[in-house]
Amino acid sequence: MDRIRSSERSFIRDRIRKALFILSRSLDVPVQLKARETIYHRDTLVHTVECDLLVWDLIILELKMSLSFEFAPAHLVQLIGYLKCWQKGLGVLVNFGPTKAITKRVIWNEASLEPDKNYHSIASRMSQNDRAAILLPVRNTEAV
Repeated sequence: MDRIRSSERSFIRDRIRKALFILSRSLDVPVQLKARETIYHRDTLVHTVECDLLVWDLIILELKMSLSFEFAPAHLVQLIGYLKCWQKGLGVLVNFGPTKAITKRVIWNEASLEPDKNYHSIASRMSQNDRAAILLPVRNTEAV
């Protein structure tokens, strides 16, 4: 029984996705249906991801058909993964639940990672060669 309900929800979600795509196009809103992005690791294809709608090349719209009025943590993880993959800052989850649609706006701003060049905290565990190779150049750059 749950399988039938799940497939029915999937069917309805596909129709809603297509309807939103057609409506957006009719309003001259640039939108991509089921946009795909590939993930490579060391020149090897690892995975291809597909979001529901990519609007204005800025916003990822992810549609759900859950019986709950809350989004599952997996839904947020999925959307954040898409935002990182497409390098976008805004995503919207839409759940067409049992009685009404609910939305959740997700803003993603990944801070760039800068390595900490303060190696003095681990100096006692470093060999003499490591200290000479790492700590001396760090001192020279700090003096500049």
